[in-house]
Amino acid sequence: MQQKNENWMAQWTCPPAEWRRFNRWLLARKGLKGLLLFIPRLLLSVRPAEVKIGLEEVYINKEYHLLRAPGLRLLQINIFEAGDMNIMELRGGGKHRGYCIRIPVPRGKLKEAVMLEYRFRQLYAL
Repeated sequence: MQQKNENWMAQWTCPPAEWRRFNRWLLARKGLKGLLLFIPRLLLSVRPAEVKIGLEEVYINKEYHLLRAPGLRLLQINIFEAGDMNIMELRGGGKHRGYCIRIPVPRGKLKEAVMLEYRFRQLYAL
């Protein structure tokens, strides 16, 4: 479900090298069963990736992820180091399902990501 949101809290461009590194990291976490799903992402990671984060949704390189919807809410947000990059992780769920959205934090955007984490914690009482 694609929604137009002109009030993004953060908009980042992830350079191709960082986007490839992030996809390789995701692939390593998925193991062999995720290999077939990630081969296209690795091959297509020659362009910068666009990341937009809003209060209720996240847009990562043409993929929309809802943070809040009926029966679904954000439960946890963390930023952590993964080798030489930082990852923002949003976890949420509801009665019937859960989600985990991992977002690469481009170089030079860590301070903005930490401020965003703080804002989410205040707004969602996390």
